[in-house]
Amino acid sequence: MSENYYDILGVAKTATDDEIKKAYRKLAMKYHPDQNQGNAEAEKKFKEISVAYSVIGDPEKRKKYDQIGHSSYERSGGNSSNFDPSEIFENIFGGFGRKKKKGGSFFDDIFSNMSGAKSSSNMRKKGESIEKELVISLIDALKGCSKDIAINSQKISVKIPQGTKDGQKIKLKGYGAPSNFEGAPGDLILNIKLELDSLYKVDGDNIYTEYSLPLLIALKGGKVEIPTHWGTINLNIPSWTTGGKSFRIPGFGWRLESKKGDLYIKMNITLPENLTEQQKSKLIYSLED
Repeated sequence: MSENYYDILGVAKTATDDEIKKAYRKLAMKYHPDQNQGNAEAEKKFKEISVAYSVIGDPEKRKKYDQIGHSSYERSGGNSSNFDPSEIFENIFGGFGRKKKKGGSFFDDIFSNMSGAKSSSNMRKKGESIEKELVISLIDALKGCSKDIAINSQKISVKIPQGTKDGQKIKLKGYGAPSNFEGAPGDLILNIKLELDSLYKVDGDNIYTEYSLPLLIALKGGKVEIPTHWGTINLNIPSWTTGGKSFRIPGFGWRLESKKGDLYIKMNITLPENLTEQQKSKLIYSLED
């Protein structure tokens, strides 16, 4: 063979192992003797590409081949290994043709499968998976819910488990792309995305929020009712609570099975509105006293 092995397979010297394998598969299908009975040129070509693949399709042999060059490799006997080209083909294609039908050829099984006949398990390739983003609210993520989505012109209901987090994936088997080889359909992968919430921030299993605390309660102390995702809580505010102080409410954050995060409430002090001048003076006087 005068051409180097890369030229024979029609690939660049920088080709990846996968690219070399794909090139060989394509050429081997084209020139296999069973597909070209009586064609001596095709048989010769099939042997050439098989020899080429037996070398550069093997990482160790390819490394040696690249180091010493094609001519030196041929002179060293590198292309005279005792092998059956059809055996390489069968290994590459998962063993098709090892059990031929009576009177059939190596390619009968392959092309009958491609044309829609009953295929072997190796040809029943599963369809590709499809990924889709699903945006849900914080309350839906915390408590779980059911969402209706449209996929492949079909409306399906998806169960969102309690405690589902941003970036989590939910797999729905059989709702992906159909198979081209009579196999099962692929899967639908839902990438969960939480809606941005101006009132709440999430960090791990904890949730953070803010509350506008009236000035008089901040000064004198008292109870306030604060709504949360898990219901309203009554929070005792100590006297002289300063703005920016946070209160931790255990178990009111993310809940997943027996694990519970916490809720942190940061207090913002709000001044009373619509006070008369007399009321303002009285308030300032009480603060100075």
